Order: sequence, then structure tokens, then C-alpha cells
Amino acid sequence: MEPKRPRLFGRPVPARWRQAGVFSPGGIGHRRSKFTMMMQPPPCLRVYRLRSWRATKMTAFIPITIYLNHRPMVVASIAAAAKALQQPWPSMDKPSRLEAIRMIEECLAGHCSHQAAYAAFEAAASEQGLLERKPPSVGLKRLDRVAEDLM
Repeated sequence: MEPKRPRLFGRPVPARWRQAGVFSPGGIGHRRSKFTMMMQPPPCLRVYRLRSWRATKMTAFIPITIYLNHRPMVVASIAAAAKALQQPWPSMDKPSRLEAIRMIEECLAGHCSHQAAYAAFEAAASEQGLLERKPPSVGLKRLDRVAEDLM
């Protein structure tokens, strides 16, 4: 009985690719020649694996990074904001934090919009200095200068 031939998208792999070792699972020390590299399939036919599912997931909000207990925490959803509000904050009794807790609870109950609750959380984190501040990028600085010149 003839061994199964490798297939690519349901079609037999060309013999020259098999002979060149393009589809062989090279082990440690396996070297490919320049000829082998030229014989690889074009980029449109190469199959790439996703590094992780998390890399392709879209969030409802732009993620923000806050620092609680000197550890970074990325908040990109209402559930993550609720979890962050349960952690110890520098000032537990500030009105903005208490308002954010109330808004998140109302959002989870369905009485408030997600955007309003997330904005309240972001304002509370900003007021307590928990947000990561990044310096503006070069492009943003240039845009600011252009906008100032226009005004």
C-alpha cells in the first residue's frame, strides 16, 4: 500500500516541495539550503498559527492600565473595572471612587450604560493618580504644533 501523500488545502503538495523538504518537520540541527527557501510556497498559501486567541479579541473600551499595589492591571471591561474597584486603593473613601462603585453596580444591574460606568471608573482612577501616563508620541506632538499654528 502506498503511503499517504501530504496535502495542502485538499490538493496534493507538489513533488518539488516535498523533495526540497519544505513540508518536512525539521528537527534540531535541521538546516535548509537557499534552494529550499526558494521552494517555499508563496505567502498567500502559507498557513500561520495565531499566537493566542487573546490577541484577536476586541474589547468594548480602549484598555487602560492602572497601578494598584505597585502592580499593573489592565482594565478593558466593566467586569475588570469591578474587580479593580474591589482592590485596596490609596484613598478608599473618595467620592469619585464611591460614585464609580455605584455606577458599576447599576451598570451590572442594567440601569446604567456601560460607557457612563466606565467613564466614572476612569475619572476615579485618574483622580487618585492610578493611571499610567505615557508621554505624547512624536506624531501627536507634531499635530499639536500644527493645530497651534492654525489657531
